[in-house]
Amino acid sequence: MEHPLIDLSHIWKSYDGDLILDDLSLSVKENSFVTLLGPSGCGKTTTLRIIGGFEKPDKGQVIFDGEDITKLEGAKLQPYHKRMQIIFQDPYSALDPHHNVEEIIREPMSLY
Repeated sequence: MEHPLIDLSHIWKSYDGDLILDDLSLSVKENSFVTLLGPSGCGKTTTLRIIGGFEKPDKGQVIFDGEDITKLEGAKLQPYHKRMQIIFQDPYSALDPHHNVEEIIREPMSLY
């Protein structure tokens, strides 16, 4: 059986005492297209930030391409070491006026 490219296992995350992610588990196979939908404040961006390495979960494990990235520090955790993109729903928050859409999608968000 093929292992998932991204595997979130029992992820918990809170900010200032507010629980944002409550025992989230999610597996994404390679070459999948995944969309997170939900109301404002439900944890979509927090989930993406954890997958991207911008945030660490309070509890749980994040496996990316077979490697546990939950406890990585420094350069190995940086988003540009992963083969993924985050495209936000508000096009004006992420667009770089000096690049076209194709260039933006090709380049890691961490470079902007």
